[in-house]
Amino acid sequence: MEKVNIQFIADKAGVSTSLVSKIINNKYVRTTEETRERILRICREYNYKPSRMAVGLRTKHTNLIGCIVPGIDSDFFAELVSSMELAAQDSGYQSVLFNSNENLKLERKYLELYSSGMLDGMIVIPSDNTANQDLLYLMKNHEFPFVFVDRYIGGLGVCFAVSDGYYGGRRLTEELLKHGHRNIVMIGHNRAFNTSVQIERYEGFRKTMEKESLPARHFYFRNCALAKEPIYKILSSADPPTGIVLVSSWDISYLLRICSKLSIQIPKDCELATFDRFSVSFSSAESMDAARVIHSPPIIAEQDPIQMGKLAIEMLVASINGAPIENREVFIRPEILNLT
Repeated sequence: MEKVNIQFIADKAGVSTSLVSKIINNKYVRTTEETRERILRICREYNYKPSRMAVGLRTKHTNLIGCIVPGIDSDFFAELVSSMELAAQDSGYQSVLFNSNENLKLERKYLELYSSGMLDGMIVIPSDNTANQDLLYLMKNHEFPFVFVDRYIGGLGVCFAVSDGYYGGRRLTEELLKHGHRNIVMIGHNRAFNTSVQIERYEGFRKTMEKESLPARHFYFRNCALAKEPIYKILSSADPPTGIVLVSSWDISYLLRICSKLSIQIPKDCELATFDRFSVSFSSAESMDAARVIHSPPIIAEQDPIQMGKLAIEMLVASINGAPIENREVFIRPEILNLT
């Protein structure tokens, strides 16, 4: 079967490829309405659409934006991705989602697409502060437009729109202190521990505890057998914490399983403070038992993924178009929800 391309359409219509190109790209050209309609009819008949990459090579624009995210299975990232997609559409761009799943090698493969000519720019949520810095520096040196959102890497001179993690970590800790807790621990996500999100949230927690002359104990989930988890051992010790600051609600179900195994009730035995609203699965008897340990809502630092995504796209589009960006580094303070 003969390949349907611009030369094929031109041969069928009995015209030049230049004329076909101008017609299908809706550019002004002196020709009859009959010729124009004949070309468009043949395009419809053979379902011909110009290659976006080929158009990009000619115009230097594809109107495609790549969005590299570390996951799509949380309410926060679902809202963030949706916000970026809508904002991109409003600016005349389409977005392509790349899920790195916190895999640094996969993230690198997606970043390397910057040189493919497929994308006008990228939104990047890095999975590590140092792992792919060499490639990010290369992208910047080649003047490829990209912007960080949710997480950022300082020192690159790249625009970002992120939540104020230090403020959130401080305020969640202050709320637990206000409720009388002194034995408080922070639990981090077992992956992406070397990111601005985890580093800054911990700093907010650490400095607030040290201000009260209290130890700032910090642990990470290991996702192993529950009894071997550091937090399991701490919660089952003779002096268990009465307050927990959870770095990410991604891990809420896992924490609740541990509490269920130890018959710990929230907030009676241990009060919880976490980032972002969350939903709890009822897909099994074990998950139902885990959900039952919560008797009143935890303290929540609610981020604004909609504003974050919109600002990131605005920055990226301005960068693509060479326009000045007034505020290149945006920290958005999360709202503290004490629903008890």
